[in-house]
Amino acid sequence: MKMKPGSWPKGLKAWKALKDHAKSDIRDRHLRDMFRRDPERFGKFSVEADGLLLDYSRNRVTRKTMRQPDELAHGLTRDPVTGIVQQEAIGLDGEFTESLRVT
Repeated sequence: MKMKPGSWPKGLKAWKALKDHAKSDIRDRHLRDMFRRDPERFGKFSVEADGLLLDYSRNRVTRKTMRQPDELAHGLTRDPVTGIVQQEAIGLDGEFTESLRVT
């Protein structure tokens, strides 16, 4: 799969899924309604470690939203583009990897 320059990661399925989720499930939600519907929202969308508190509850996110970056990361590792990016990052050219066989 060859992607145009500047289209990565926008060309990935996981990126499109994240964008679609934001448009259809998140865009029109109001944060005050999210807190009203779920009084335990702070506990579900915050984490603390070593005195550092990350509070996502005050963002327009859902459980699905919070899974999306993980799915995007997995999509990157499975996507053929990732191999190319990783190869370029360590200085390998395409001829080297084309000679490798996957068993």
